Amino acid sequence: MARQLRGKTVDQARDYLEGVISLKQPVPMKKYKRWVAHKSGTGPARYPVKAAKAFLKILESAVANAEFTGKEDPDSMVLKVINAHKGPTTKGFRPRAYGRSSPWNSDTVNLEIVLEEVV
Repeated sequence: MARQLRGKTVDQARDYLEGVISLKQPVPMKKYKRWVAHKSGTGPARYPVKAAKAFLKILESAVANAEFTGKEDPDSMVLKVINAHKGPTTKGFRPRAYGRSSPWNSDTVNLEIVLEEVV
């Protein structure tokens, strides 16, 4: 999803993410696309609603930070850097039968957004 948002203005990115959340705008799958259904005009695509909500939350935080630092029009700024990196794994165990246990880990993601003013 970060690939689709990179280079867009904040308003364009917000509209795109809201379209994904409302299941109107599909996100093309580039890597893990086996058995993914094709959507009209985009090829293999999905609607990652949870990821879109997370990106929208981080985007709104970046806009609020830009307003706080005194930028005049943060909505017209461009998303220069937007990345999703693997974060730390939260370890856990699930009890099983006969006194055994299985790992029950949660993977996390670190999202990074850098806004740049258009000159």
